[in-house]
Amino acid sequence: MMEAKQQAIAMYGANPLPLHFAAMALHRTCFGAIQYLTNDPNSIIRCAPDGLPDRKNAVKAIKTAEQIVLNLSAIATMVFTGRADMVARLGRAVVISQGCE
Repeated sequence: MMEAKQQAIAMYGANPLPLHFAAMALHRTCFGAIQYLTNDPNSIIRCAPDGLPDRKNAVKAIKTAEQIVLNLSAIATMVFTGRADMVARLGRAVVISQGCE
């Protein structure tokens, strides 16, 4: 059982998989999965595109967007990494998406 969890976490860290994949493997909610991943030194949290062109496009989109949509994994990541202040710094309307239970 532990090996299956470790394999799932490794797959999540190495591939662009949704957070609920890791949550299901850990038998936790998405918020609980983020909490687990932030406290596990061997885990990685994917919260940004991998390639530089994708990151530049994301920054450009955020700068021009009227609204920002945050899903639970983004919110949890900001909370557990001590960056919840970023929401206020966006200076735009924030829409919260509930995509993972």
